This record gives sequence, C-alpha cells and structure tokens, in this order.
Amino acid sequence: MEKQLRKIDFILLFRGGVAVTMAIYVAGSLGYLNLAITVSYALFGLFVWEKVLSYLTGQVLDAFLGTVIVMIYFYPQFKKTTSVESRNSVSIFATMPAIENKIFNF
Repeated sequence: MEKQLRKIDFILLFRGGVAVTMAIYVAGSLGYLNLAITVSYALFGLFVWEKVLSYLTGQVLDAFLGTVIVMIYFYPQFKKTTSVESRNSVSIFATMPAIENKIFNF
C-alpha cells in the first residue's frame, strides 16, 4: 500500500512540475506566476511598476479560477465521501508535512 502511495505522490508531483513548466513557456512573460515574485522584482527594479497592478490582478484571478476548476473537478469525490477524516479537502489545495514536527515544520 505504501509503495502505491509513493508512486501516486511521484506522479502528482511530476504532473505539477510539468504544469508549471508549461505555464511558464506558454505565458511568455518571464514566469511571473507568483505575487511575491512580481512584487520583489518590482522592488529591486527588475520589473516595471506600471505593469505590477495588472499582473497582480491577473494572478489573483487565475488563482481563484484554478480553485473553482479544482472544486468542480473534485465535487463528485466530496459528495461521496462520508467520514469526517477523509473529507480533509485541504490537501487538494495545499501541501502539508506527513510527520508533525514543530521545529522543522513550522
């Protein structure tokens, strides 16, 4: 069972990496796919401030649209899940450590 989960984890991580790579290639905008990157580049003079607002707006709208698409895609799974523990849908939108360690996993 654990080997199968590791295989699934690898597949998900690989697909995520390919998705980000393709997004950067398609966007053609130097890969400013993150709010923090856009703002930090602008602060250090590597990005024009006039474009920051439009990039930030696009990034927030893209994140919202992506969340809506994921919710629609996984809705049948949410509907069929009955136990409280298995309804932990946060793992779809964010990663978290498998082992709780308050020092390293702050």
